[in-house]
Amino acid sequence: MGMTHPVQRNMKNGETYLIRTANRDDGLAMFELTKEVLKEEKGLVMTLHDFTMTPEDQIKKNEIYLEHPQTLCIIAEHHSNIVGILTLEPDFLLKTMHRGSLGIIVKHGYRGSGIGKQMMTNALNWATTHSTYEKIELEVLEKKHWGH
Repeated sequence: MGMTHPVQRNMKNGETYLIRTANRDDGLAMFELTKEVLKEEKGLVMTLHDFTMTPEDQIKKNEIYLEHPQTLCIIAEHHSNIVGILTLEPDFLLKTMHRGSLGIIVKHGYRGSGIGKQMMTNALNWATTHSTYEKIELEVLEKKHWGH
């Protein structure tokens, strides 16, 4: 897995948060945040009904991320709580393995704080120096007012 050095950043309100590589022990909190965001039913391809993963599945997925050299899974923590998750995974077809799929979720009260933007910047910097990606794709379903 792509490993990133933990980095402390400031939200727009001046409070600090930490961006770091996700590990096995983050599985339950990542599962809970994903469920929480899916319950909002806004702007995501996946619905809560589609989400069949268990906390144990998330732990296993984190272990796979840690083993695969072309994947990246980073989290944002504020006061030791996970408030953002970003994943970058390769397409697994031979002809399209040069493409990476980027997924990101940020907890409701933290959107617009700069966390998502910083997580994406970290992921793109990692991909530029540590991967074979030629193209990274992010699907956006809802019009956002970026930077607001």
